Amino acid sequence: MAYLAARLPVLSLATRSISAFTDAADRYRVAVGIDPVSPTRRPERIAASFLGDRLMRIDGQPMSGFAELSGFFETRDGWIRTHANYPHHRARLLATVGLSGDPDRDTFATHVRVLSATDIERDAAELGAIAVRVRDETEWAASEPGVAAATGPLVQSDVREDCVATTLRAPTRAQPLAGVRVVDLTRVIAGPVATRALALLGAQVLRIDTPRLPEIEWQHLEVGQGKHSALLDLRTNDDAKTMRDLLTTCRQIRNRRCLRPSVRRSRWIRLIIG
Repeated sequence: MAYLAARLPVLSLATRSISAFTDAADRYRVAVGIDPVSPTRRPERIAASFLGDRLMRIDGQPMSGFAELSGFFETRDGWIRTHANYPHHRARLLATVGLSGDPDRDTFATHVRVLSATDIERDAAELGAIAVRVRDETEWAASEPGVAAATGPLVQSDVREDCVATTLRAPTRAQPLAGVRVVDLTRVIAGPVATRALALLGAQVLRIDTPRLPEIEWQHLEVGQGKHSALLDLRTNDDAKTMRDLLTTCRQIRNRRCLRPSVRRSRWIRLIIG
């Protein structure tokens, strides 16, 4: 069986990513006086962890990971990669290419085939749409975003002096991050998957979403395992103050009563590990 089969070394990337994560977890265990785990890395489980959207079922039905206007499309001078899973992204993408109404994928593909990928990318950035020109490695390295991506650390953290250190519970070998609180302000896939991994190791994760942006419910469930979830509108004074309090005190969140009334939704998704 071929795991994560692709022209690029996707399985190698996935394996090394998991290895980096498990190694970091073991280093943390040792730092807090717990024996390391050194887990066996099985390719089928690594592949499953990277294909959660394809494995998820609701009422026995599979989920579709991408909308019809998300994907690769040929233009007159190359290719573009679009993302239109959310309604506002779809609307902005159509405005970018000058289409109205509710076109299907074929209509969209025919329309952009005579347009310039460079123009689409530029106009998308101005309108807040997601459409980027496909580049080879050399072009990417020389481009403005490629140069920016190649500079600075991959991960940077700053310690705030006004945080209040508290302990929820002692770390264990299975949950070395027990006692760590995380306020998750990420959306869509990459960030929520990272914070889901922290929850897997025992961290108490509270994901904050805005009521002003739509959410893909099944995706929110898939990447939200093991987390608390709430809505905050940071454009309002009350919700902005709640956020500042969360970031300053990282207070414990157990149920709705621990949140200010301005938090309109809270739910706990239990993570069951077989």
